[in-house]
Amino acid sequence: MKAIITYNLADKSPVQKTSIIRALFGYEDKSNFGKYKYVREGLISKIPNALQIKSAIMVEKAYVPEVVKVLKKLKIKPSVLDMSGSQ
Repeated sequence: MKAIITYNLADKSPVQKTSIIRALFGYEDKSNFGKYKYVREGLISKIPNALQIKSAIMVEKAYVPEVVKVLKKLKIKPSVLDMSGSQ
């Protein structure tokens, strides 16, 4: 079962947005004029089958508490939509 976690970064400064995106999705760090590259993993890169949508993350239901915890730590109010509705 999957869940969608939405978040809003509209009230954050560009510096805050960058640090939040890096914490969630990771980034590539280069040193010595690009001679060395280091991949810094974020939370979502560690979760299997996570899907990033603009201002939303789709993850397995088991990972929702972990993602919500990190978003709250970053002072972002998440909204969770459970996708387990029956048809």
